[in-house]
Amino acid sequence: MWSGTPPTSAGARSRRWPGCGAGSARAPPELHLENDAKLAALAEYVQVCADHVRDLVFVTGQTGVGVGIVVGGRLVRGTGGYAGEVGHLRLVPSDEPCACGRRGCWETTVGRDALLRYAADPGDPVCDPTIDLGHRLAVLRERARAGDPRTLAALGRIAGQLAPGLALLADILNPRLLVLGGHFGFFGEYLIEPVTRQVHELVMAPDTGGCEIVLSRLGLTGTARGGALLALDAVYQDPTAAMAGTA
Repeated sequence: MWSGTPPTSAGARSRRWPGCGAGSARAPPELHLENDAKLAALAEYVQVCADHVRDLVFVTGQTGVGVGIVVGGRLVRGTGGYAGEVGHLRLVPSDEPCACGRRGCWETTVGRDALLRYAADPGDPVCDPTIDLGHRLAVLRERARAGDPRTLAALGRIAGQLAPGLALLADILNPRLLVLGGHFGFFGEYLIEPVTRQVHELVMAPDTGGCEIVLSRLGLTGTARGGALLALDAVYQDPTAAMAGTA
């Protein structure tokens, strides 16, 4: 059963391990559940909050495409925890099937699988899921740096289809920062300039309403770091209880 007491900083769902409870010598550990985009947004916020940034949107393409939203220094989860599922909006023309069962979702045009599909044939090693993802992305980046036309065209296509969604987020949420993570950050040297230019053209507010598009400071480690921060939340909130095992 869900405990119904979310951590203060992130609002993630939590539950106690089954089989542990009253009569135990030590209180059972608590398991927190959160998705990758929200955890990474939390980690990115910790990186920038000292610069008086209170509002940011983290956009990830690590698995599908999703965003983590921080408003006023707090992570936004929504009523049911589904805030940020922008990857399933239809933002650019596409009939590509999505893992959600629908067709034409935004993530089918800008997600990691879309990039691999644009950049390589199915038999290419970069499309082989048994090979480490970091290695495959590094191979693609080396191809881009070597001037491979197909890889550069694929990244240009991603940039053109990423910009409308980022502009929508900037118009609706008006964050101080739009942070590109996942493979968007990994290939940031090829995406940041064309994406920024197009978003400036699309956003309604002058000068994008003060919103700046930046690359993740944490690379592909943001989700893991956010998970660590969430796990430490009980310690920050009540160190004495955490040390006693009663938090």
